[in-house]
Amino acid sequence: MNLRYAHLEGVEPLVQSGAIQKLADADGKIEVTPNEEQGLSNVKVELEHLAPPDRVAAAQTHYVAWARRTSDGLYSRVGALKYNKDKRTGVIEATAPETQFTLTITAEVSPNPAAPSTNV
Repeated sequence: MNLRYAHLEGVEPLVQSGAIQKLADADGKIEVTPNEEQGLSNVKVELEHLAPPDRVAAAQTHYVAWARRTSDGLYSRVGALKYNKDKRTGVIEATAPETQFTLTITAEVSPNPAAPSTNV
């Protein structure tokens, strides 16, 4: 699942989302508060109707959020979502090391992977 956030001076923040077929039922919101002085953003993501990670790919147990400034840039791990399997919700409140970035959420085998999997 990719969430694109862009913030430009004097312009309302832009948030676009896209989902792969396996997460087509997922819905949610993203709140981003950029801190231009520090060059980072506070990020809050709340997802509903989120399938268990092992339905995205076998053996996956966590959802992890990643930030990337450009399409060919390196990913920075933002953190693992708190997934509630009974309510099928995922939540994270964290800091992204950018003020403009693409936020990608992947299914992973652990909450602390070194790089994102292809299970988007």
